Amino acid sequence: MNNLKELRNKAGLSQAALAEAMGVSQGAIAHYEKGFRGMKVDSINKLLLVLSEHGICCTFEDIFPKNKA
Repeated sequence: MNNLKELRNKAGLSQAALAEAMGVSQGAIAHYEKGFRGMKVDSINKLLLVLSEHGICCTFEDIFPKNKA
C-alpha cells in the first residue's frame, strides 16, 4: 500500500494534473496509486519534485512506507 493518493489530494492535484506535471498518463497515476504498477527511480524523483512544488515536503518513505510484519 502507498500514500500517493493521500499526498496528491493534500497537494490539491487531480490525477490528470499530476500526470501532466510528471509527463505520464492519468492511467499511470491511477495504477501507481492502486499499486498495479511500480515506479522507476526517475518517476519517483519527478513525483517528489512535483509534490514539493505544490507545498508537500515528503520523502520516498512517506509515499511508500515499509510494510510492518
